Amino acid sequence: MGALISANFDDSRSGDDVWVVAGYAGYANQWDYFEELWDVALKKHDVPYFHMREMADETGPFAKWLPAKDHQKEVIAFYTDLAQATRKSHLRMVASGVWMPDLEKFNAMHGLSLEAYPLAAYACLVQISQEYHDAPATAVFDRVEKVDDKLSKARVYAKSDPRFYPAGPCDSVASRPIPKGITFRNVPALQAADFICWEVRKALFGMKDWQLLPDKPQGDRALQWQHYLEHKRNVTGKSEVIRRSLGALIRDMPVHSVVWDWDQLDSMHASRRGVWTLEEAASAVQRG
Repeated sequence: MGALISANFDDSRSGDDVWVVAGYAGYANQWDYFEELWDVALKKHDVPYFHMREMADETGPFAKWLPAKDHQKEVIAFYTDLAQATRKSHLRMVASGVWMPDLEKFNAMHGLSLEAYPLAAYACLVQISQEYHDAPATAVFDRVEKVDDKLSKARVYAKSDPRFYPAGPCDSVASRPIPKGITFRNVPALQAADFICWEVRKALFGMKDWQLLPDKPQGDRALQWQHYLEHKRNVTGKSEVIRRSLGALIRDMPVHSVVWDWDQLDSMHASRRGVWTLEEAASAVQRG
């Protein structure tokens, strides 16, 4: 049986702080409708494609909106139309981010070598599997250095969970890099992934000062979120702490995300009984 669902992902990184993998998943009819709406938005604003990094390129297709401070209304209108294309098509946003300093400390404590991109990709694959109840799905990832190796490790993280071994929690989801010869310029789905990935990464990086607080709550996600909101409001004096562009993207949309901070890593490590390789999983199952 062919895949019923498809997903497209991009990645975005802030130095050695945050690495995010994010994108959208949906059925074929949802993707068809999305592409129609995305094309309308691009034509309306007279640009051939969308790519966040090129928004500041003085020689690219978005140069007409530079300097940015003089064209805020035009850019906001463009972003708004792109956001509506994803919302109206009812695609599902899927994302995962890794706090790399937490991962480095966690690896050192447990003698592990878990990697950020594979962890984030693994979480995205699991979210798709859970959301679509193990229906056949295909996840396409934009190019990143040694992407095949990274996706292979992501699948090892999925298949080695001793609670499910030898069947992984996302065996129904096939993962592959974007085919050679194709770029984001040809694929609206990857352009949308670039948009949400950029926004999620910016949002997480904006939490860095709070992440470094020694007295922030541990364990309880709801309590942590309230503590973060209070912290940001005290620091900025603003009632809104979520970037407006991100808020426009996720408003009225199903949102699925995993953030690999210390709490998430510690909790998952405990539930997996410290097992992260196929050899360890086989041994754990034999021991019962």
